[in-house]
Amino acid sequence: MLGSDVASSGNNARHERLLSARDRLAALLSRWRARHPAAALERVERFVPVIQGLAPPGDDPPGQRPELLRFPGLSARPWYENDRFPWIEPLERRWRETRAELDALLARPGSFATFVDGEGAEYREEKFGLRDRRDAWTVFDLLSPDGVRCCPRTAAVVEQLIGEVFLAQFSRLLPGTHLPAHCGLVNYQLTLHLGVLIPPGCTIRVGSETRTWTEGRCLVFDDSFEHAVWHRGEGDRVVLLVRFPHPDLTAVEIDALADIEENVGALLGDTAAARKASLQDLRLLPCQSDNIRTRRTAWPLKTKTTTSTGS
Repeated sequence: MLGSDVASSGNNARHERLLSARDRLAALLSRWRARHPAAALERVERFVPVIQGLAPPGDDPPGQRPELLRFPGLSARPWYENDRFPWIEPLERRWRETRAELDALLARPGSFATFVDGEGAEYREEKFGLRDRRDAWTVFDLLSPDGVRCCPRTAAVVEQLIGEVFLAQFSRLLPGTHLPAHCGLVNYQLTLHLGVLIPPGCTIRVGSETRTWTEGRCLVFDDSFEHAVWHRGEGDRVVLLVRFPHPDLTAVEIDALADIEENVGALLGDTAAARKASLQDLRLLPCQSDNIRTRRTAWPLKTKTTTSTGS
């Protein structure tokens, strides 16, 4: 009986947490409506009910299957050409500064962290085929205090040229690594790879097209399309990996996405696997009157201290 009670208590707490996520999203919508004209929120108004589990997810274009969420109305293509982003050319011109900081990191054993470590490790091992070779993919976070201290030029050039980003890191693959076909989590961010240390024999397929990295040159793609990676060469392959807002997003929409992450993200879970389960469970919860519950005590919303910028 005790085990059953504990399980029931855990289920009740999870149910309450998911309903709280619905409430917070409704409160965010009210706040945005007070600040912005309806036209600026048209796509946000369609996106939030999907997270709440009150509207069905949109249909995926062929080959694009974001694992968690699809923001409506964004253009969808596997690859983006570099001339779409005026900041790529100055980024490429400064790539040797990035290479120098990478070389210093590689000379320090233990600088890189195993990608699959931490919470959600089992999910990442399975998704990326790393169960039997966990050290094949390692990363160094350039947005962390240690990243800014060890790689100040690279961290500064990302901030100065691209602006606010979702992720910036060095991504290292060992020889012989193959990351099987998979899709990213959302469709509202794009991925940049700047080739920093590229031996022959390294390729990436996004959609139906395969490309190779070149040192000092960028590739930009949408990782919500199916993609796979092969390292058939010798020596480490390292790219500067940056995830940045989809260029179709407006400043209002970027700020809304940041508000959702800051106020609701923890309620959905700390890992991709946990968030996927939460979103699925939200779709199974009954719809309350007016689509949300009315609480006696409102959840306090956090206020952003910075403004997100586009690409």
